[in-house]
Amino acid sequence: MSVRKWSNYQLLLLLMAMTFGGCAEKEEEPLWGSGVLEAEEVVVAPTIGGRLLLRTVEEGDSVEEGTLIAIIDTTSLVEVRDLAAVGLRGIAVQRRQAQNALDATRERLEQAVRNRDRLQALVESEAASQSQLDELETAVVLAGKQVEAAETAFETFPVQEREIRLRIASLQRQIGDCRLIAPRAGTVLTVYAEPGEVVAPGRGVVRIADLSELFVRVYIPAPLVGRVRLGGGALVRVDSSPDRTFPGRVVHISEEAEFTPKNVQTPEARADLVFAVKVAVSNREGLLKIGLPADVDLPEIMP
Repeated sequence: MSVRKWSNYQLLLLLMAMTFGGCAEKEEEPLWGSGVLEAEEVVVAPTIGGRLLLRTVEEGDSVEEGTLIAIIDTTSLVEVRDLAAVGLRGIAVQRRQAQNALDATRERLEQAVRNRDRLQALVESEAASQSQLDELETAVVLAGKQVEAAETAFETFPVQEREIRLRIASLQRQIGDCRLIAPRAGTVLTVYAEPGEVVAPGRGVVRIADLSELFVRVYIPAPLVGRVRLGGGALVRVDSSPDRTFPGRVVHISEEAEFTPKNVQTPEARADLVFAVKVAVSNREGLLKIGLPADVDLPEIMP
């Protein structure tokens, strides 16, 4: 081999070494994703329909957990509850009367038994006839049946009382449910109903969200999800504050893969298997807004 050819061969080997060496030292592609800022929201809605008498909050108001949000008219429920209470008192009167009747039938039975036993002794001494004894035996049987009927009638009253008490308790809970309470602290985002409107069960009156911490959901390709750590740090950027990054943390990693959601721009990307990663970001300054597009970096070196 000539010197010229040998030099070209060495040069080719050198170029190949540099090429493959560079590939071997190529850095891993960064972890990042895009999504939309969201908040943990709750819709406050009644379980009982009725006219909205009062709403204590407006859009933009801050509320604490347990704050009274609205009151639904309870007039019809109170009327039904009071009628049930009247019925309960009526049952109590009937029960006392039934108890007196039961006591009286038991006393008659005891008296009939005493009369029969006394006559039985006279029959044995032939001082009374068998027909007289038979009459008293019949009286005992009849008195016994009266006692059984009175006991059966009396046993229905505890059942009736329990049914009415349960009904009253249910109505009382429904009346309490007509006072709508904020289940969590947050900001009123939307008002759905005004005082005077008739609100159906389950129809929202207000929507509340905790804006102190928002989150963004990004989708990481399946081959890269192993590099994401639960509790790991993240950096969030939004167009409304281009010169700032907001620190975040990974709060949830999906347990199963899915195809990229349709809101991802390209059909090619939507065909990939990905894992949803939820990143929380503090919003104490109030600069972040629900619905803002956000880019998220997931640097592995962050704690």
